[in-house]
Amino acid sequence: MFGEFLSAHKKSIIAWLITCAVFAVVFSLYELPLAPVLYGAVLSGFFGAVIIAAGYVSYRRKRTALQRLADEITISAENIPLPQNGTEEDYTKLIHTLYDSLKAAENEAAEKLSDMTDYYTMWVHQIKTPIAAMGLILQNGDSPEYSELSENLQKIEQYAEMVLCYLRLDSNSSDLVIKEYDLDSIVKQDMKEFAAQEGMVIVMETSTGNLRAVVGWKEAKGKVVEDTTLLSKARETFLFRGASLLAALETGKVTLDDMFHTYAGIDVIGQDTIYDHNWRKGGYGELTLLQGLAYNSSIAIDKAVDVAYQNKDVFLQKLQQMGLEKDSTYKGSWPVYALGFHHRRPTSMVSFFNAIANGGKMVSPKLQEGSAIVVDSMIAKKKNIESMQKALRFFITNGLGKKAETKMVNVAGISGSIHTEDGIYADFCGYFPIEKPKYTVFVSYKRPGTPAPGGNMAGRTFRKIAELLKKNIK
Repeated sequence: MFGEFLSAHKKSIIAWLITCAVFAVVFSLYELPLAPVLYGAVLSGFFGAVIIAAGYVSYRRKRTALQRLADEITISAENIPLPQNGTEEDYTKLIHTLYDSLKAAENEAAEKLSDMTDYYTMWVHQIKTPIAAMGLILQNGDSPEYSELSENLQKIEQYAEMVLCYLRLDSNSSDLVIKEYDLDSIVKQDMKEFAAQEGMVIVMETSTGNLRAVVGWKEAKGKVVEDTTLLSKARETFLFRGASLLAALETGKVTLDDMFHTYAGIDVIGQDTIYDHNWRKGGYGELTLLQGLAYNSSIAIDKAVDVAYQNKDVFLQKLQQMGLEKDSTYKGSWPVYALGFHHRRPTSMVSFFNAIANGGKMVSPKLQEGSAIVVDSMIAKKKNIESMQKALRFFITNGLGKKAETKMVNVAGISGSIHTEDGIYADFCGYFPIEKPKYTVFVSYKRPGTPAPGGNMAGRTFRKIAELLKKNIK
């Protein structure tokens, strides 16, 4: 590498040698002593060597960076060393122009491939319907012709499957491998650790709404037995305050940076006295709305709703527009409703937070495979969906959801505990990876009494499930 550097600067070295020779010849012709020429040559040579050495260090650093960049230039062109002169600047601009052109061509090709894949995937699924119908018809016949037709129909079905498999070979969806996960053992083990009476998990595929896991267990006569009816049981959940926050943000009258005073954790809102979970410790005092959600401050959420909506009927209508049907049996006040003290099925909360993960698109949860059933293409404004995504991530990194954090994958979510007539429910709902969500997971436990922290209980189970699923995403 040093030889290459000297070769690149050979003209400067030759010019120095010629200059020294010219001075030596001139001094000799005028019969002047040559000592000054020699002394000048040594001094200039010394300083030249220092400059060359410094230049070589910079040259070596730049060459090393370029060699390293050669392995990642197809991913990013951001790490190209800064140009040090006009020529290098022109070359850098040229590289960026070529890189942008290449990426544009790749994106166009990927878009065309995606359209083609979607078209042929739809065709394969559609052609399976008449194939299945013909198969049923041919099953009723026993003649040689029927048998021959059945054999050829099977070949047609195999060819259709070959098309589908080929389309998936290089698709992004082909690296997502769905396997059977032993979530039952995780829930039963954590139920025992938390002394919980009930435990349930719902795993929903973010983009399609397909339910990948539905687990429900309860304690009965000293034994833990399966009970999937828990999944359809409507009951209170403190997670609902996330929906109330989004409804408040939608008005544009509040933002996550707005300050709200929660005092000593006790405040009167409307005709209700609202308590924060830490009121016995003196409360949180002043909080931003972002912190209010992260610290499970009921006062901060209710105050935000109060500022956003003078007419609370409009607030309830907004919740319905976001896909959260009103509990018609509820007879209480709006501050209590906004915090989740009304009856709601777990799948309702899963669908809502899945919509946040899905960029605002709400899809219906379903057990059967197939394309997504879109309930609402955009439940809220894009900027407010992004604010909610920020808030749910902040809940994990800076709030009460730290037990759900894992080094294996970036997660976002929300937890909460709520006291009901039949016990305390500790809930957590979150999604991952936050960069491109694949799963939304709801976890819930019921205990007969305190303590029952949602983040510490359900959040820990969520972390285990996230790590388990992440290991199987190849």
